[in-house]
Amino acid sequence: MIDVLYQISQKLSPVDQVKAGVSKLLTTTGELKQAIDAGDEAKVKAPGPKLEGIWKTFEDGVKPRYPDLYEQLKKSLNPEVAGAQVSPLDKQTLGKLNDQLT
Repeated sequence: MIDVLYQISQKLSPVDQVKAGVSKLLTTTGELKQAIDAGDEAKVKAPGPKLEGIWKTFEDGVKPRYPDLYEQLKKSLNPEVAGAQVSPLDKQTLGKLNDQLT
């Protein structure tokens, strides 16, 4: 049983890694908000995929601890990343998605 617990613990991201990831996500959503508000499609397209990359660095630490929050974040993240890649930019929808994610 101790072996199983050890294996499970290896799959959990340390709290510091989760905190750092959340901080990076907040910074990126802030940058995205500025780009959306400015209507700058080039700047909107850069942070969109970056959000998914940041999320992957700590999502395994969130899922077992906060499964509901994990699902909410996944629901908000996927449309926002996709919306950031659409041209022409739908500022209103993308702004709403970014606010929900934040």
